[in-house]
Amino acid sequence: MVRWGQCHMLTHLIISNNNISSVIPPQLGNAIQLGQLNLFANHLIGKIPKELSTLSLLFESLLGNTKLLGSIPSELGNLSILEIFDLASNKLSSVIPKQPGNFWKLSSLNLSENRFVDAIPDEIGKMCNLQSLDLNQNMLTGEIPSMLGELHELETLNVSHNELSGKIPHTFDNLIGLMLVDISANQLEGPLPNIKAFNSFEAFQNNKDLCSDNVTHHLKPCSSNGKKANKFSLLIIIVLIVSALVFLFAFIIVAYFLFQKLIKRKVKSPKAKVNLFAIWGHDGELLYEHIIQGTDNFNPKNCIGAGGYGTVYKAELPTGS
Repeated sequence: MVRWGQCHMLTHLIISNNNISSVIPPQLGNAIQLGQLNLFANHLIGKIPKELSTLSLLFESLLGNTKLLGSIPSELGNLSILEIFDLASNKLSSVIPKQPGNFWKLSSLNLSENRFVDAIPDEIGKMCNLQSLDLNQNMLTGEIPSMLGELHELETLNVSHNELSGKIPHTFDNLIGLMLVDISANQLEGPLPNIKAFNSFEAFQNNKDLCSDNVTHHLKPCSSNGKKANKFSLLIIIVLIVSALVFLFAFIIVAYFLFQKLIKRKVKSPKAKVNLFAIWGHDGELLYEHIIQGTDNFNPKNCIGAGGYGTVYKAELPTGS
């Protein structure tokens, strides 16, 4: 394979499904006219050489189903006209580099059945021509990037058998061209997108807590818990308001009747007659007899004055008054 790098006019190298056991020679980067590289299903070992980034005319790279190790060289992000990139069924690890976001012409990306970790890069959402994305059977974590919902050309998506969590982005509702999808065997939750690609139960089974208001999905309704909680809260508010109004109304009624009763009592109660003798603290008849005796039956000798209102007598009462 080392000598192939010396073939400067080589445009297609297709040696798939053989028993080639070797590393990919860095010298292959010297075949600058190479447009198609197909080493699929061989027994390749070692790492992907970063020198492949010099193949500026490369539009197809099929390196899947081999035994490649290590990570994807970030330098491969320079392959700006690459359309098909297949690294499936290898032993690649580390994170998916962000540089593949430069593959603006890429239509198919297959990184399945490897050992990639960490999150799916947002930059994949910039591959505006991407039609097929396969990331299944890795160790990817975190949430599905909402930018994947911007891939309007996407027809096939497989992120199954990972450790993805959180909700499926609402931007997936815009993927009306999506025909096949598989998000099964993850830790996803929340509502399913309302598009036909999710009509198959196998596409989303074995997740944490997905829901759907579409009865054909055979999942619990998304709105049931929310509606029950809202109805319960509304019921409590209504009961409190009604109870407060009833209490206020009862208070007004009781206060009204008490006020009316008080008014009636005041109207019915007679005016008290003033008894001067009672005010003085004496019995009237007994006091009159004492006055007769004290004035000697109103004897003129006890008269001390006379005026327009009558005669005034001096009397010595037994009490000393």
